[in-house]
Amino acid sequence: MILGIDAGSTLCKLVWLHDGKVVKRSLLSTQPAMEDRLRELIAGAPYAQVVRATGYGRHSLVEAGIATEALTEIRAQAAGVSYLFPHVSTVLDLGGQDFKVIKVVEGRVGDFEMNDRFAAGTGRFIEMAAGRLNLSLEEMDSLASRASEGVSLSTMCAVFAESELVSLMAKGVPVDQMARGIFLSIAKRMVAMVKRVGGRPPFVFTGGGATMKTLVSVVSHLLGCPVEVPAHPLFTAALGAAVAR
Repeated sequence: MILGIDAGSTLCKLVWLHDGKVVKRSLLSTQPAMEDRLRELIAGAPYAQVVRATGYGRHSLVEAGIATEALTEIRAQAAGVSYLFPHVSTVLDLGGQDFKVIKVVEGRVGDFEMNDRFAAGTGRFIEMAAGRLNLSLEEMDSLASRASEGVSLSTMCAVFAESELVSLMAKGVPVDQMARGIFLSIAKRMVAMVKRVGGRPPFVFTGGGATMKTLVSVVSHLLGCPVEVPAHPLFTAALGAAVAR
């Protein structure tokens, strides 16, 4: 039994793998005392001879004795997605604190680009925008899907974008157009990264951003081809931690 853990900025994802098959998945919010909660969860789960960690908290899990090895998110994502989609060429991953584009060559990282920690367009940015529009993420996704067009945002900085949304609301711009505009702005940024790394199809979209159907649809449209989404897009890095060689 192998356990892969993706200790992300907002969520901690766990995947248990036995004889090449996933036997269990678990999800925890990333909060203080996460190590203690992880120990309790692991103690009540099937015993894993090997525990590998990835994500922002990977080194702390090794230091705490929970994981035996740490690997980068880039390597984990490439391994996890390739395990599910053997012919993948490009991975688009949008998480809480960053988004990245990974060019995959025969299951391994060929090249990648990742926005820096201060750049906008991440999951936190989407949460901020939804909150400013007084919408849940599900409501924002649904409204954006019905909009015929999206209003253009002049900035992707979270602070200035929030002010811009307030200004647009004061002008009476429909909420659905603002919602679609947010996804469109993020999609354009991701597609620009795809071009910079020389990404090509097949494309696979992972992370929390992949749960938003409108964002996936807009990215697919801008790329000019379908973008596949795993059945469990939040768990691909944890899976990759388990299967990586």
